[in-house]
Amino acid sequence: MSRVFSPAVALMNRLAYPGKFAVIAVLFTVPLLLVSLFLTRELNDRIQFARQEEIGNAYLRPLRSLAEVLQRQRRRHARREMSASGNADLATQLDQALYRVDDTDHQFGSRLHVSADWNVLAARIREWNAHSATKPASSSFTEVTRQI
Repeated sequence: MSRVFSPAVALMNRLAYPGKFAVIAVLFTVPLLLVSLFLTRELNDRIQFARQEEIGNAYLRPLRSLAEVLQRQRRRHARREMSASGNADLATQLDQALYRVDDTDHQFGSRLHVSADWNVLAARIREWNAHSATKPASSSFTEVTRQI
């Protein structure tokens, strides 16, 4: 064991007290700086991840309301409750929900890399909504289920 430490002992024997304190200070400071650097990097990564989660959460809120409107339409088609006023009301709710998701997509879609997927889905929902009154209830039920 003394052979392992002999170079360090020889160095310390040659140095005066200020030099010995400088060597000891460097030996304690370098690991402390490295640990601080790694901790800072880890904290920054976690902060960035939390920001992405906040953006994703903001994106999901209008999607959830859209899914709720689609589920109400699906329920109406399953029960064959096809009154004109009820259909118009749900169509209006669907348009509003789509608009809210479009607005959210314009704000956050590029950061989440979902804009292309949303545009395809929104086009399918809008096309279905435009033709849902003319389709049979069973076909509409299946189509709404596919959109959800």
